[in-house]
Amino acid sequence: MVTCSGRGTTLATDQPRSGAQTVHGDGRSSDHRAGDATDGPSRLHHAGVVLVVGAMRTGTTLVARLLDSHSEVDYLGFELAEDWSAWTGLPWGAPGADDVACPPLHAMAASPSMARRTRAGLTRMRRDRDVPRRNLVVVKSPHFWHRLPFMLALLPGARVVRTRRGMLPTVASLGRLWDRALRDHGRLHHLPEAPDACWDFVPADRADEFDPARTFPGGDVRVLAEFHGRVEDHLDEFERARPGTVVATVEHERLVRAPGETTSMLQRSLGLPVRRLRPPEPLDPARCEEWRWLLDDDDLRTLGVDPDPSGAVAP
Repeated sequence: MVTCSGRGTTLATDQPRSGAQTVHGDGRSSDHRAGDATDGPSRLHHAGVVLVVGAMRTGTTLVARLLDSHSEVDYLGFELAEDWSAWTGLPWGAPGADDVACPPLHAMAASPSMARRTRAGLTRMRRDRDVPRRNLVVVKSPHFWHRLPFMLALLPGARVVRTRRGMLPTVASLGRLWDRALRDHGRLHHLPEAPDACWDFVPADRADEFDPARTFPGGDVRVLAEFHGRVEDHLDEFERARPGTVVATVEHERLVRAPGETTSMLQRSLGLPVRRLRPPEPLDPARCEEWRWLLDDDDLRTLGVDPDPSGAVAP
């Protein structure tokens, strides 16, 4: 399901700057992190900025990539953690950024210089894509959930698309992701107890500094559920405080099972002409049921769920 709550506004930005490097398929490289003011008129001028946000494993990437298949949308890339860390000078705690913590950020933390670097970096990225000028710029990160006032201070007028997914599928998928993070990046994930904290991205050789029950792989499955609830509560509160900023909420299961209907409603909520959006790979509704074999009976009991298949367990 997609629920809609307003149109939002558009963004006019500063002159573009140059800085960190993007490497293109033809071997060219370009700098888009910090910069000088000689790049000409900003290509983000009057472009609407859309932030896609939700708990990890709730479909932020899928939504962003579906929107990217629309002729009027520019999706600027996966999470951009290294770039956000460089533009803001603040820890981002994710692959690509050499940070451990991912603390909450509030509007007061945003400075004019951060806003200039951010808009200049996004402008430069957009130019480097070598695509026709488009009306919407999409930026996605599950690390936005406890930083939305900060993000809106950097990008005034940005609109938000929220993703949601059931607790059990999210918990199962997140546990598998943290297994992969250790294998691929040599990092553990630790969830601080503070209710507005996101995951710490911890080098494996520092594991003994953190509570093992809250550190993954190997932690208590209830902590994964706690994170899911934490994000949902935080985004609910944000919607109450900033009515109309979240223009659509995309339910992951509904998107996978009924993509045409769901993406049509999403496009209308963003003021886009409705097109058939192309997923990055075929959508498989069977994946909505993967949690049933990723979580064993002990996991389900720990989460307070009846593992009996005849008990009509709901995700």
